[in-house]
Amino acid sequence: MLEVYEKSSGEGLEVARITVWEPGVRLAWRSSVDDVETEVRFDKSPGGTFVRVTATVPAGGEDRGGTAWVRVTPAWFGSWFARRDRVPHEPVPLARLALGVHYAEPAAAARWLRDVFGFEPAGNIPDTDSGEQGWIELHVGSSALMVFKLPDGPTGDGPARHAPWIFVDDLDAHYARAKAGGATITDEIWQHGTRAYGASDLEGNRWTFAQAMPLMR
Repeated sequence: MLEVYEKSSGEGLEVARITVWEPGVRLAWRSSVDDVETEVRFDKSPGGTFVRVTATVPAGGEDRGGTAWVRVTPAWFGSWFARRDRVPHEPVPLARLALGVHYAEPAAAARWLRDVFGFEPAGNIPDTDSGEQGWIELHVGSSALMVFKLPDGPTGDGPARHAPWIFVDDLDAHYARAKAGGATITDEIWQHGTRAYGASDLEGNRWTFAQAMPLMR
């Protein structure tokens, strides 16, 4: 399984290897970027097809975002399926600058941003704030707006309500430069799908820097 960024060169990222292929019944793969194994089953139901997605982390294994399929599939699959036959089947490159915003009730806030400001959801917006969705993503043109839950309790030492995300070519080099230049590293390099780290500037404003995909370059 590849994320292909340039059709002419074939440049891309191997994200997994298929381990089971039973058309119409079952599909399974082993992640190439962490130790997560994912299985998708298709079962007949009175209303059509019941899709079950299961992610497993072996004992001693590492999850660097592979299990996200279980959480995000219900959020985006329905809206994606509804429009798959009427939109171009081409990658849509996102801008290098994104914005993370924090709300006490992110699902309600995301619906408000959609309905009042006209921002386009990247997937379905959950009915309630279960805390399991990580973030809710909306698009404003080619930019991503990620709605996070505001931490409980006093927020003086927590993340800012609005925090920019910057996608850079070489995350490790950027991290080293920021640290050498005196930036306070608030979150060491982590990976949940994309690799990223957090830093604060000279006045304590929070920034998140993430590894850009080749499509963004």
